[in-house]
Order: sequence, then C-alpha cells, then structure tokens
Amino acid sequence: MFSKGDDESSKLVLNPFMEAYQMTGKAKVEGAMEFLKVLIENQKKFLLFAHHKATLDQYETHLQKLKLNYVRIDG
Repeated sequence: MFSKGDDESSKLVLNPFMEAYQMTGKAKVEGAMEFLKVLIENQKKFLLFAHHKATLDQYETHLQKLKLNYVRIDG
C-alpha cells in the first residue's frame, strides 16, 4: 500500500502520506516551544530532535528570537 517502489504509482501514494507526516511535525512546534520556554526560564539544558529539516527550521527561528546559544546538527 505505501511501498517505496520505483514506479510512479507508488510515489503518488507515498507523497501525500509523507506530506501529512511533515505537517504533523510542524503543527507540534508551537506547543513544544511553550514547554521549552519553561525549561529555558529555569536554565535547564535540553536536546531537541525533529525528523524533518523544515521542523528544525521552525525551532531554530524561535530559538534565535530568544537569543539563545545552540548547536544545530542535521543532515
């Protein structure tokens, strides 16, 4: 059903699924940032993981606004 075959039909089935998966990651950023702000206010260190680079970009934008020092590793 969601195979990663080489033919065009399987790519058409997979793309909407992956798009929805990415949208759920982006939708969680605002809520997660509220929790991270509590950690930041209490001077706690944390690791932040995300599956999609676009989601990491959103987190990075928020962290830059807070003028925090951080290291981003993606690839």
